[in-house]
Amino acid sequence: MYLRRWGCIAVAAMVLVVSAPAHADDKDPSEQTPIGGIKFAGGLRQGLGELGDAFDLGYFAGLEANYHPSALLGRNFALGLAWSVYFGRFGAGDRAVLDETLKLVEMSFGLRARRRMGEQELRFLTLGAGVTIMRTNLPVPPNLERLNAGPYIGVGIEGHYKKDSMLSFEVRYGLLTNGPASLSLVFGIAFVAR
Repeated sequence: MYLRRWGCIAVAAMVLVVSAPAHADDKDPSEQTPIGGIKFAGGLRQGLGELGDAFDLGYFAGLEANYHPSALLGRNFALGLAWSVYFGRFGAGDRAVLDETLKLVEMSFGLRARRRMGEQELRFLTLGAGVTIMRTNLPVPPNLERLNAGPYIGVGIEGHYKKDSMLSFEVRYGLLTNGPASLSLVFGIAFVAR
């Protein structure tokens, strides 16, 4: 049931980002490519394994920032840094066992690769990986601790929306090891610098 719901949301988000209007300026596309930005982001998250059994589908919101100073293979591929902070809430999956809301604060830092999807359009495929530190108000499975840290990985797409903004969609999986695993759908609008 969750996979069908998440699949529909993911397809709708990808259509929205891919169909966003591309830039139509007369400037050279390499001058248009943003080197960084601040993003308002939020989305849905489903815990996996024991965490998914204990808590329902949750939501989160926060800020992201990224910076891509290097163009490794011309103007079409760049490597950069990414940072995010999220605040989230999840309801108890079984009210008979647990009658509390799970709240979390999560901070991530990592590397982010970006590949341009076309010569004349500002659309990018992104791949990110790094470390997440997550603090919860309740001990969470599998290790029943409130402070957890571990690696994450994410893949996404972003596209030019208006003059200095971009829409984005990302699927993120983490913590890969050493903590509660979850799958997140992240939607955002970024205000970019060129």
